[in-house]
Amino acid sequence: GSDTSGPAEVTLEVLGREGAVLGEHDLDLDPGTTTALSLTDLLGGDSEPTTGVAGVVLRTMDPRVAWGVVLLETRPGGDLISVLAPVPPPTPQPTLGVRVR
Repeated sequence: GSDTSGPAEVTLEVLGREGAVLGEHDLDLDPGTTTALSLTDLLGGDSEPTTGVAGVVLRTMDPRVAWGVVLLETRPGGDLISVLAPVPPPTPQPTLGVRVR
């Protein structure tokens, strides 16, 4: 909802390559805190969490939620790390009426 007091409600979904939801995790986030979850957490303890995973979606109606993703893949030659931060959507532009003569 639009209530901006108390914990923020979010849902994290793990999506497969065909768009199916492989796992879903509801969270109540306290203001001013950080929460970290692994794919294993999001998939409910699956022993091979990256098999078939294509994306993660965060769903919330709470405007207070800010998020980012740290991706870590452990490899024999060294770990690979990537950090993603969302880009805000473009500001909507006013509608203009156009007449063709």
